[in-house]
Amino acid sequence: MKKKITFTKLTGAGNDFILIDNRGEAISLPWNILAKKLCDRNFGIGADGLLIVEHASKADFEMQYFNSDGSYGGMCGNGGRCIAHYYFLTEKRKKTTSFSALGETYIATKKSQTISIKMNDVLMLPNVLSLCIKRRKLSAYFLDVGSPHIIIFFDDFQKFVTNKFTFDLLPVAELGKSIRENTALFPLGTNVDFVKKTSVNTIKIRVYERGVEAETLACGTGAVASALIVSWKFNMNSPITIIPKSEEQLTVSFSKKNNSFENIWLDGNAKTVFQGSIFIDTSSLEITS
Repeated sequence: MKKKITFTKLTGAGNDFILIDNRGEAISLPWNILAKKLCDRNFGIGADGLLIVEHASKADFEMQYFNSDGSYGGMCGNGGRCIAHYYFLTEKRKKTTSFSALGETYIATKKSQTISIKMNDVLMLPNVLSLCIKRRKLSAYFLDVGSPHIIIFFDDFQKFVTNKFTFDLLPVAELGKSIRENTALFPLGTNVDFVKKTSVNTIKIRVYERGVEAETLACGTGAVASALIVSWKFNMNSPITIIPKSEEQLTVSFSKKNNSFENIWLDGNAKTVFQGSIFIDTSSLEITS
């Protein structure tokens, strides 16, 4: 049996997503399998992940997020901003919305050119770890901001490698994969962020994303984790500007309180790329056209 599914393709600072609006609960399919099929960049629509909009009793809607490999994605910062952008398009009079994800409630606001999302408070300092990379030990910083991230500072990495890299030529896919698959330290895996401080309040980041299993053009939770760690380590003040691989600027603002971070907001662009429909063979979930 073939089923026609309407979708919207969105991008947030370079992170791209397929969105399916299921608030009418008309679709009952295994989202994890569908995500893997639809997000395939050669045989599907192509995206970093799949966003599902569903009805919520205590918020405007519920967000479910699946990575491109079919795994359940946890919180996705840019995905949250994109799903809010979609909601504002359907509810044109609204400039603020709330949605639930993983049992938590998030608030998003529409500005003139950007979408901002309020992230959960972070009530802990990062864990300082010693990683072995290319047979040398290197300090790294782990922080969970709704999704786990390990932060490595590029300048620290450059100190011990024989073949020097520029930040833009850093082999993120190779390095990120080896760290992400370190099950002794990260039994559930982790995202891997390489960070370079470029000015008093600006950093560049490159991110290997768990679940995509590749470097992505941007990562919202990676931007948040990186901003909080550089603030903690270098005493950088809010707001912090983040330049991801896409060079589409993200901004993270926050308040420091003792050893915690509160009132954390992630801001950046979110755009509709196109809308379309696809026919799914529900017996095999093969994409037919």
